[in-house]
Amino acid sequence: MKRKLSLLAIFILSFVFVCTVNGSIRSFNKRTLDEIKILAEEKTDVTGDGQAELILKMEYKGVLYFEIYELKVSLEGEKRNLLLKIPFPEYKDGFIFYKNTMSNLILDDFNNDNLKDIVLILYDSGKRMPFKKIYTWDQKKKVIEEIF
Repeated sequence: MKRKLSLLAIFILSFVFVCTVNGSIRSFNKRTLDEIKILAEEKTDVTGDGQAELILKMEYKGVLYFEIYELKVSLEGEKRNLLLKIPFPEYKDGFIFYKNTMSNLILDDFNNDNLKDIVLILYDSGKRMPFKKIYTWDQKKKVIEEIF
């Protein structure tokens, strides 16, 4: 009887461990660090809530991605909640000269709403030129939208 209880306890603990690991893998979107190339990373408040968001421009399996995460700090550590994820499979990372620096990701208040807007610099290999996409936080809709 004791042996059966021990085996049952081992089975339950193994099951909990597998579920936990599987959940962690799924929450990482099955990407490994070797496959992700971070091109730009910034932490700043773009929503006006006083908390910094994590802004990433990265490449995964040859595709350019733009992601924004809401960061929540608790006793368990920092947790990330995905706010926006946009793939740009047809473009590559681009750069422009802005405020005396070459940059591929710019954070500044372009529409005078006292919130930082996000400027992605992309490269269109067909046209052989860089261009920009600008994103901002819409206070009424509570979403990040492309404005240009």
